[in-house]
Amino acid sequence: MDTVGRNKDQIAEYIRNQIQEDYVADQLTLFEEHDPFTGKKNKKK
Repeated sequence: MDTVGRNKDQIAEYIRNQIQEDYVADQLTLFEEHDPFTGKKNKKK
């Protein structure tokens, strides 16, 4: 990563892409197949 100021647009684009990838990964983990409290299998909505 360049901290001097060169390639500022590329750095900003990289950060935006990382945020988007993190958001997508978070969405994939919202559904838990098994209830962590009861151990029963959850139904998909």
